Amino acid sequence: MPTKTLLETSASERCALAMDLGGMGSFVWSLDDNMAVGDARVGELFGIEEPDRPRSAADFLARVHDDDIDALMAAKEAIENDADYIADFRVQRDDGSWRWLTGRGRVVGSEHGQPQLVGVNWDVSHRKEQESRLEMLAREMNHRVKNAFAVMLALISLGSKSATDAKSFAETIKAQIKAMSDAHLISARPGLDEGGETSFSIGDILRTALAPWIERPGAPRVTIEDDTSRLPVDKLSALAMLVYELATNAVKYGALGRDEGSLSVRIESGDDDIMLCWIETIGDTRALRTSQQENAKGVKAGFGSMLIQHCTSVLQAKVKRDMRPEGLLVELRMPK
Repeated sequence: MPTKTLLETSASERCALAMDLGGMGSFVWSLDDNMAVGDARVGELFGIEEPDRPRSAADFLARVHDDDIDALMAAKEAIENDADYIADFRVQRDDGSWRWLTGRGRVVGSEHGQPQLVGVNWDVSHRKEQESRLEMLAREMNHRVKNAFAVMLALISLGSKSATDAKSFAETIKAQIKAMSDAHLISARPGLDEGGETSFSIGDILRTALAPWIERPGAPRVTIEDDTSRLPVDKLSALAMLVYELATNAVKYGALGRDEGSLSVRIESGDDDIMLCWIETIGDTRALRTSQQENAKGVKAGFGSMLIQHCTSVLQAKVKRDMRPEGLLVELRMPK
């Protein structure tokens, strides 16, 4: 006997196939006597054996989260308003965890005085998890945007009080906005630390800030020793601005402004804190005295100095700055 093609199947057969492919189960809820039945899929979703045996709807509702009962009872409104019933609710699994279900139904038979809610249920836990992540990302993005504007306002306020001239002020603001922009791009791909909080790689900040020198062949030579240390993402902008300020000073006064110079940045992670060592070396000994004088001048420049103090305060870090004979050494110790 030849096998029937799909076009030759009955509507009920196609409906059964569609329900199975969609992971849906069907139910009937008699609203007069509060009795209900369901198919095998509904039984699996609610964790009820023999769901096709008529039983009190309370057996099904007992598995529903207390906060979602009202959503299910909206069936009464469907009767009164002659509208379809739609609800999302949580059902407890046998292992104690919760899954999200969607219920959709329509009241039939009310004209004969025997209203019944006929509908379907299916698992929407995956969709709910995605919605939760999107909501979290939206809240996080809103938080970061507000922080970015707050930082910009703080920079402008600092500069208006301490900048010596408009040109240097504009250059510093431009560099710091670039730092914040790069930090934002890095924050768009955060990882998770051991506590489950979003975090970022310190090495990513260093490589991004120093990319113009790392990627350029020839001198000055830049090396980064990264131990994959991470910090909470709320410290991202402060560290980025601090690193960009150090790089800017190194270009103006230190190793990055000379072809024979070199910069080494080392990250060391301890039990409770992280040490970032910024080591500049001026290769030309004839330039050492001039470099030290210029760098000292840069340290005393009000805006840059206040900016570094602000960033270290946000990072809750201790900073040690030493102008050695061979070049600048900065040690930044940050709590994890």
